[in-house]
Amino acid sequence: MALWKDRCFTPEQIREAERIAMTERGIKESELIAQAAKNLEEFVASNCESPVAVLAGRGNNGADAKQAAEYLAKRGMDVEIFDIAACTEAPEIVWENYKTVLDGMFGIGLNREVTGVYKDVTNSLNAARSDDLFVVSVDVPSGIDAKTGAVLGTAVQADVTITFTAKKTGLSLYPGRIHAGRCIVADAGVPADTFTGDGYRILSGPQKLSERDPMGHKGTFGKIILIAGSETGPGAAVLCAKACYRSGAGLCKLVTPKEVLPVLLSEAPETVYCERKRFLADPAKEMQGYGVRLIGPGLGTDTEAKQLLHAFFEKAPDDRRAQPAFRRAYGNHGRRSNSGACEDTSEEMHRDAPHDGAFETSRNACVGNCKGPREDWSFVGIAYGCGFGDEGCGHCYCRRRNVSLQRDRK
Repeated sequence: MALWKDRCFTPEQIREAERIAMTERGIKESELIAQAAKNLEEFVASNCESPVAVLAGRGNNGADAKQAAEYLAKRGMDVEIFDIAACTEAPEIVWENYKTVLDGMFGIGLNREVTGVYKDVTNSLNAARSDDLFVVSVDVPSGIDAKTGAVLGTAVQADVTITFTAKKTGLSLYPGRIHAGRCIVADAGVPADTFTGDGYRILSGPQKLSERDPMGHKGTFGKIILIAGSETGPGAAVLCAKACYRSGAGLCKLVTPKEVLPVLLSEAPETVYCERKRFLADPAKEMQGYGVRLIGPGLGTDTEAKQLLHAFFEKAPDDRRAQPAFRRAYGNHGRRSNSGACEDTSEEMHRDAPHDGAFETSRNACVGNCKGPREDWSFVGIAYGCGFGDEGCGHCYCRRRNVSLQRDRK
């Protein structure tokens, strides 16, 4: 049976694997529900206190929660089921009467905003959260888009999410990652060979670089073009350039204002410098041959920054070896004030620095609205941390964790 702890998958990939398991392998849906419920029972019984309030919605998530409630009751735990799907108005739940809440209102199929009774129950639960009330979500927190991590109107804030078979991409993307709390992957009885794709590989901590060719040179080890920094934000560009080299790149070309040059020569003299106006004169030529292209850190919000964004996405050379544009959140300001400059932004982004809120604002502004300027891009990277290893760079997020999510390239 599948238990993917080093991968995460989209809801579509999960559903396809379940379909194959049931139609081609003869595994009954009731067997999958029973296995999921058993895992829920074991976790709640071992880690939680009763009384337990079970919030059940329609579909398999509700079925998982209800069957888990039956198992827990047989163990002697005090359990009460609230069938939210059958309610015409929000039930009056006195949260103080419970020690544990099992949230099974919505699962990976949710694709609309949470409204009505579900919204009222979710908001009531979140308002009642305390150290004395432990919330466990089934598969994904109700209200979270299992693919993008977006909050669909409102979403349950869980302490733990028991997710089945594999982690969903929305549980690794903010704000879904926050709402999920601690995420535990449990087996649901879906065979590993029913998955038709490789999913997204989860990397944790510093990764070992490939062995270098002793006869190689800068171009052999990968070339990165980075558009970053401004007169008032030179440090962002320099930190990012240093991170490029720490990641193993052989050459990094930094497109930045001339005011950044003194700091760059002092902190990362190996970086190739390109002035902004030179880049804007022929963007395609300047980007040609660079396998990774990044834009954003400290870029600013002035007119020239917007021109750089536009040129970056509109004037990229037709180089099929290149990976997709990696973009950090500071370009978000350019999007808001001149959305036309950025409408062709790739749907699949890379997050290369420790400030999560700005990145999510930028990502959520574009995910689902566009397909990207080139449909041959097949790489997705969402990296949490800045490439400085376990110790991080000292910024807020890096001090807490250094985790990345990367899709394998074929």
